Amino acid sequence: MAVQAGRYNAKLAEGNVYDTRFDGIQVAYGKDVKLTAGYGKATPSGLVKFMPSMGGYMERDSDEVWYAELNGKVGNLKLGAGYYSFDDVEDYDKNEKLVASDDLKIWTLSANYAFDKNFSLGAMYLKGDDYVKSGLDDDGYVVTASYKGAKASQPGSWGLVAKYYDQGATTYIDHTMNGLADYMMGFKGYSVAANYTFAKNIVGQVEWYDLEEKEQAEREAETLWAQVVFTF
Repeated sequence: MAVQAGRYNAKLAEGNVYDTRFDGIQVAYGKDVKLTAGYGKATPSGLVKFMPSMGGYMERDSDEVWYAELNGKVGNLKLGAGYYSFDDVEDYDKNEKLVASDDLKIWTLSANYAFDKNFSLGAMYLKGDDYVKSGLDDDGYVVTASYKGAKASQPGSWGLVAKYYDQGATTYIDHTMNGLADYMMGFKGYSVAANYTFAKNIVGQVEWYDLEEKEQAEREAETLWAQVVFTF
C-alpha cells in the first residue's frame, strides 16, 4: 500500500477530469488490480472557465473533493472505472463576485488494449450527473491511439499519440491537455502529438490541438505547443 499526503499532483481519469495540484491524502493498494482513493481540496489555480455571459474569465473554487479509481489488467486489456466528487464548486466572475455554487460529480469507464509492444488503442466514457438543470451537455468520451513512445534513456526513440475528444461541460474540471479546453464550456475536436529523444535525458515533444466549444459562445481554438524536457 502506498500513501501520500500534502500537496501533490492529482491526475484523475488519465487527466481527462483533473490534472493539477491537489491538497489532501491519497491511498493506493494492489498491483494487477489496483484501488486508488483520495480526499482533499482542489487548488483554485486550475479551476478556470471562460463564461461570456458573466463578462469574461471566471475563477472556480471547490471545497471537499473525494475520488476513487479501480484499475485492472486482463492480458493486453486494461479496464478502469472512476468516481470523482467535487463539493461546493463556486463560480466567481472577473470582479471576484460569487455567481453560482453547486456540486459536481463525475464517473468514468475506460478500456485500453495493447495490440503489440508498439501500438495501443483506448477509449473512455465520462458522465457528469450534476449541473444538468443548466442545460449543459453532461457526458462525453475520449478515444486515444498511441504508437511507440520516446524514452529518456534511449536516444533516437520516438512516439506518436492521437486523440479525439467530445466532452460535455460537466465532465471535466481541469483538463490535462495543453489546448484550451479549460476555457471552453464543453468541447470537441482532436489532438496529435509527436515526441523524440534527442540525447539521453533530453526529450522533445510537439502537440497540435483543434477544438470547438459545444456551449455558450461556440468558439474555436487551434493550439501549437512545443517543449523540451531535460531530466537529471
